[in-house]
Amino acid sequence: MKMAIISHSRKFIFLRSNKAASTSMMTSLLRHCADDDLAFMNATRFRSDLDDDAFDFVEPRCDGLFADLPKDNFHLPAEIVREIAGIDAWNNYFKFSVVRNPWDWFVSLYWWHVHTWHEALARPSSPRVLLGNVKWRWRISQARRSKVKHQVERALRLGWFESDLERWLKFFLLDGRPCLDFYMRFEHLHADYGSVCRRLGLPIGPLPKTKTKIRKKSHHYRDCYTDWSRDYIARRYARVIEIFDYSF
Repeated sequence: MKMAIISHSRKFIFLRSNKAASTSMMTSLLRHCADDDLAFMNATRFRSDLDDDAFDFVEPRCDGLFADLPKDNFHLPAEIVREIAGIDAWNNYFKFSVVRNPWDWFVSLYWWHVHTWHEALARPSSPRVLLGNVKWRWRISQARRSKVKHQVERALRLGWFESDLERWLKFFLLDGRPCLDFYMRFEHLHADYGSVCRRLGLPIGPLPKTKTKIRKKSHHYRDCYTDWSRDYIARRYARVIEIFDYSF
């Protein structure tokens, strides 16, 4: 299921970037959407092993409308959302997303993938396991053998998450320039979400804490980098770092 919201009733567009509290945002925003709004969301329910807060079950919506998109394109980039919404809505609706420090973001992405590898291996019938059992087991074994910073560097050097790395900039930029009206910062998400709610006339409430039990809490993102991997992220996301004034 592809994930974004185009709300004609509230006149906003939310781009769901990955590993930036996007499930929490979708879960909260969908409560205020009308039935004919376009909301691309997978079915989501509370999981005690992943979530800090219980939240209402979220039904899947608009399933199959864009079956011709790539199967791995779960998070819709700005260019595709603009095409789906139409130029009038894109130019006139309030457009926003969540941006995150690139170094912190990649560490979160790394731990999420390690978690999904473990889950896949626990399901013998999973197509991923049947087709790539050796690959997934090897990656997990590598992730256990060395310090986290060496695991993260290995993942970058071997291109394990290249599709995620390539796609991430496309949530925030078009032709190398910012394309949205507001960028919530993951670092002070609740305050920025309050600003969005006031802008849209929505009731301000706490965001549910979803998928919060994946990353090892003892690891600050700075501790997860070697000099090489720190500089690699700096080069790869120099534009985001410049625009949003992030630093290591």
